[in-house]
Amino acid sequence: MSIWLRIFCLLFFSCQRSKSLSYAPIYKDQEFIFECVDVHNLLRTQLHPPAANLQYITWDEGLAKTAKAWAKRCHPGHNTHLENIRQSHPIFNGLGENIWTGPIYLYSPRLAVKSWFSEEQFYDFQTNTCSRVCSSYIQVVWDTTYKIGCAAATCPRVGNLTDVIHFICNYVLSGNTNRRPYKEGKFCTQCSKGDKCLDMLCSNSEREKLKHYPFWYPEWEVPRPVVCDLRCLSCLTFRIILFMLAVLIVFLLQHKFPNIQLEKDILLITTEKETVSKEYYPGSNQTPQQEENRV
Repeated sequence: MSIWLRIFCLLFFSCQRSKSLSYAPIYKDQEFIFECVDVHNLLRTQLHPPAANLQYITWDEGLAKTAKAWAKRCHPGHNTHLENIRQSHPIFNGLGENIWTGPIYLYSPRLAVKSWFSEEQFYDFQTNTCSRVCSSYIQVVWDTTYKIGCAAATCPRVGNLTDVIHFICNYVLSGNTNRRPYKEGKFCTQCSKGDKCLDMLCSNSEREKLKHYPFWYPEWEVPRPVVCDLRCLSCLTFRIILFMLAVLIVFLLQHKFPNIQLEKDILLITTEKETVSKEYYPGSNQTPQQEENRV
């Protein structure tokens, strides 16, 4: 009985594990997008000292595609293509990036972003220094960051970790330690010209417009999705039109000249005549007409 119980438990937990490993939020999922954006904007209003010029963050499809392409590689390090033009975004280069890797049962976008934000304890705003690693916190609260794109992948192994979720967010603009991440002051008191205050952050409808890149994917993504962009569609349409014109021309020529013969038909007729000649006059190289004239 104990053996069957062990087998049952083994099968049960194997099924649970396979279900967990198959779970990874899709970067196009609206709930996933809302959670990623919402937690970033919420944490950007909870700074000490408070920020006067932080911009409101919205979603970017291109950044999410880059995050997805790198996350599914299950690589423990940062994306090596972020600085290259058009390698990680159709418009931007020099992207920022944060990575969270952990057990499946602990994962949520909100928890991952909060773990980056928790590095605040290692950052000294007055001296702009970090006692320990705090680059993820600086990126989350960087004042000119206004676009993010995130994605997650289930990975059998990332470095020394096994059966984990690999969660990545990419940012425009990227943060750094060359200056303080924001200006100290009452919220929205130092927004850029044309901005308005939205949820204690500087918002601009023109800057926050959602853009779509249906035909763009990172060139280094493996396997790379097969897509046909506008140039591809134009070429395909042009070829179809040429084919239809060729068919139409052939049809009109055959209708205009019903007795026209193709080259293969002419060769076939010539071959048949030569065969007939050999059948009637097997020892002669002359045609039947020439043989009759000779006689």
